[in-house]
Amino acid sequence: HPAGLVRMTPGKRNGKRVLDAWIDTLFASAASGAAIGGRLFSLDGGDVAELDLPAIDPADAHERLGALIAAMRSGLRAPLPLLPRESWGALKADRAQGPSDFGEFQQDLRKAANAEAHDDRGSEGADFREPAVRIAWRGVDFTTLDEPLARTFFDVARALLPVPDPGASKP
Repeated sequence: HPAGLVRMTPGKRNGKRVLDAWIDTLFASAASGAAIGGRLFSLDGGDVAELDLPAIDPADAHERLGALIAAMRSGLRAPLPLLPRESWGALKADRAQGPSDFGEFQQDLRKAANAEAHDDRGSEGADFREPAVRIAWRGVDFTTLDEPLARTFFDVARALLPVPDPGASKP
């Protein structure tokens, strides 16, 4: 495909699905020795949404895969400060206008936690509902997430999640 690797998901686009497509794109670039991008198609209601993932140089792909492996290993010893679905939503400015600022990320993460805390039905697929997240982060109130921990979540999300080209994707 002209965009590179193509992935399709039958549900609404979220950080977990984007991260899966990004990892596939990194592997494709690293294995082929060529800069490869990707395109993720997802269904949002009856509409098809597209997200273009940037082409990445094989050396950079190896580096990003190394960071993901290091994060996975770290997550085996202590909770990994990454909530892929919520972090993807909180990094929305990266996709719209360029790099997000920390304050916006922290505020958006708190809002998502607050909405989840006051929704007895639960948001479908919310990271906060995952049993592993609830156990790993027990005692942490994400509705009032303090600056040092929120900064860690921000830095990890920026390091591991892709920053797609804002002009190339369609909602």
